[in-house]
Amino acid sequence: MEKTEFNGYLMNMFASGFTTLAIAIGQETELFEVLCKADNAMTCKEIAQATKLKERYVKEWLGCMTSANIVILDAQAQKYQVPINYREGLLHGTGMASGLVYWARRFELTKEVFATDGPQGIPFSADPSFFDWLHSFREQRKDYIIGIDVLPVIEELGMKQMLESGVKVVDIGCGSASLSCAIAKRFPNSTFIGLEYAEAAVEKARDNIRKNELRNISIERGDALNLPKSWTEQFDWVFVYDVMHDLPDPRRAMSEIRRILKDDGICFLFEINAHSTHADNVGNKVAAMLYAVSMFVCLPSSMSQPPHVGYGTCWGIEECEKALIESDLNVIMKKPTNDKAEYLFVCTK
Repeated sequence: MEKTEFNGYLMNMFASGFTTLAIAIGQETELFEVLCKADNAMTCKEIAQATKLKERYVKEWLGCMTSANIVILDAQAQKYQVPINYREGLLHGTGMASGLVYWARRFELTKEVFATDGPQGIPFSADPSFFDWLHSFREQRKDYIIGIDVLPVIEELGMKQMLESGVKVVDIGCGSASLSCAIAKRFPNSTFIGLEYAEAAVEKARDNIRKNELRNISIERGDALNLPKSWTEQFDWVFVYDVMHDLPDPRRAMSEIRRILKDDGICFLFEINAHSTHADNVGNKVAAMLYAVSMFVCLPSSMSQPPHVGYGTCWGIEECEKALIESDLNVIMKKPTNDKAEYLFVCTK
């Protein structure tokens, strides 16, 4: 890439970053919700009235969205509309835009951990607001994740009948329990436990259960590296979604998962779908985003406690599978999720 082309490449990156902030505004002020649910194109004034927002600011936002080809403008009628095939993505796939707002708040903290005399990492307890963002993100995507990536595998493996009859399930690193609640609601005869280390997440998870009025799920505060001794061989299904790379010692957590599984138990472990080496990720802009996500949140978390393994978000599917095998877990299925964002490993003892 020659100089002029590279400068343009950088400018496009900066443009995407600022546009992402505007997408976050659209998500959090319900601008996208109003536009995506409208039967017909709307004027700026109509959009402002429907969202109860100031028309002048809505106009500026629409300028950004039309320039980015996210909202379509009928220049003659001065009306705005979101194409039908864009709507699912804008209603259910913009959580990372709000994530950028949260990540930016950690800028100074992240600079400190880069310094040789700075802290090793940043525990989630240092910034509980992370779980506000995570809850919003998971709530937006839970039905998609469960409906598209989890239930079809349950059907394929013949697990549906046992879940309907009633089994014991644990969600390790459940966060605000968005996914746990979504599954528990579908299988009321099964008993679910959500395990979470961070107190802020535990409180949010318990509140989520109350709001969903679920009686077959409870939350326990605990450490994935030191699961209760009483849990040995107690669980039919262990569910782990996007957690392992955040831990200070994922291999120990995997060994603990093996211990708590029944002999005929099964584990669904979802991890970020990235490769394990820089070389294999070269040119992949999603991988570039994942490394950035990692340096602000996931890597500092995994470095915050001994043994400071520090895998980070792009630990990668190759190293994850290797760790599972070394932990004496049998990988019986492995595949990317429908949107290619995560990678599912199905394991048994």
